[in-house]
Amino acid sequence: MSENHSILLSFNNKAENLRIPVLPDKIDFGEKGKIRTFDMVGNVGHSEEARALGFNQANVYQGRELTSVSFSSFFPGESYKEARRIQQYNGAKEAVEQIQYWMSRKEPKRFTYEGSKYGHERDTFFITFPVSIESFNWGPRAGSDDIEYSITLRRYEFYAARKATIVTDANGNQKIVLGAKPRLDERVRPDSVELQPGENLVILAKRWLGDTGRYREIMELNGITAAQAKNLTVGMVIRLPQD
Repeated sequence: MSENHSILLSFNNKAENLRIPVLPDKIDFGEKGKIRTFDMVGNVGHSEEARALGFNQANVYQGRELTSVSFSSFFPGESYKEARRIQQYNGAKEAVEQIQYWMSRKEPKRFTYEGSKYGHERDTFFITFPVSIESFNWGPRAGSDDIEYSITLRRYEFYAARKATIVTDANGNQKIVLGAKPRLDERVRPDSVELQPGENLVILAKRWLGDTGRYREIMELNGITAAQAKNLTVGMVIRLPQD
């Protein structure tokens, strides 16, 4: 890959970043369908041709598996003359520790790949999506302080229930209307926050828990009464539920 390409791994809504310092020779994007095989009992469900050929199984397509991303390269050590000039890169050991820390966290990370065909802005292409880290293998490079590694990521899909409402039209027909999809949020929920001017528990519940009704959980966790909730002071430390 040329200097017109870049790979960035990030975490906590890009509060933490790791720019891949030495680009890999290639990136493998893997996609495949999900096929489930069922054993057939008797002749039920078989065509005449299938029965004639003696088939006793059926394959059912169940959609597509999540995209995987794999690549291999190395993290340059201190002796690598360009290492100190690489932005968002603090060294080989630090890069390994950062990825290991991200793997220990359940929140999604983000993969971002940007490149241009000939260095022209109009030819720029951009790939980015949330991921989980499936595997990370690394080891020292013989004869240097570099660290070789291979990493596999898998696309992360956010899931959240959508509110369903039954509505009746003018003709008396009923239908189910789904609420809007919740906004995707890659921020890591802190253990606690300081109350800011204009904030209350309902606002905190909406911002950090995605549901205004969960303000009661915040009250219970912090031992706040209904009367106290109306007169909270700015700067008060409020613990947040982590489930």
